[in-house]
Amino acid sequence: MSDDESIDDIFASTARRQEVLQEHLDAQPVSEITGVIYPGGLGGSGGGTSDTWTFSVCLNPWRTGEGDLKFDKIRIIQEGLSHEELRDLMDSMSSYEVIRVAAKISESCPEWDSPQGLLESVIETNVQDNELSRKSDELKKPFFVDDPFFGKMELDRSVNWLEAKRKTGIFSRYKVCISRDGETYDGARAKNIVTSLEERMSEIRAAIQKELFDTYNDCWESLGQLSESQFQKRIKLESIVVDESGSSGVWFKDGGLFLGHAIEVRIDDTGEIDSAHLAG
Repeated sequence: MSDDESIDDIFASTARRQEVLQEHLDAQPVSEITGVIYPGGLGGSGGGTSDTWTFSVCLNPWRTGEGDLKFDKIRIIQEGLSHEELRDLMDSMSSYEVIRVAAKISESCPEWDSPQGLLESVIETNVQDNELSRKSDELKKPFFVDDPFFGKMELDRSVNWLEAKRKTGIFSRYKVCISRDGETYDGARAKNIVTSLEERMSEIRAAIQKELFDTYNDCWESLGQLSESQFQKRIKLESIVVDESGSSGVWFKDGGLFLGHAIEVRIDDTGEIDSAHLAG
């Protein structure tokens, strides 16, 4: 976000993009789409001050009618749902399943860099389609990358990042997660970020101390009043997540301090500590 751009500006820009997308998709004909629900591709949003919800499903691969398979992920949404309608839709399908829907779609939406669609109806779930079923089985298989620094990394398709383990001591390890840009990742940059954060761990833990120690003793006291050293002994490094942008998140287990809430320290793309807060 630029210095001159406010949160209201961001919300207004997002709303405008959505309106443009809606108008564009409304003008498209209804097509029959068959595809594999991509891992992590089911979701819902809304609620809060609104009483309506939006359902979304991402398919990859997919096809229109009897056409050739396409391998660029398509997001199909349905807006204006009640919470019960949203839950019914999400409960009717699951990741890796082949589904067939009627939707208005476009592969070249203004201001969007991926295919988008508006759901008209769900025609069929658990579709029997030999080609797409084979693709679904392929997605379920583990996929590994051998990195010269991190070693063997496994792809988590639901978030499109590669995971590896790093040692923090003789018997302790933590997880490194490196986001991919499509099918690629910047291993050299990730190495520099991770090794730098490991060297700065005392500084990162001090940021947690500054932001959350008094909060614990004043408001939580899950384990009674603690000293600073007792507080530090409870929190354990769990993972470092490196984003495509070069920013990162350092995640810690709370050791029961905050009743199981994770602790995240956000690091911006310049390496500065942005925040330390409870999450999850």
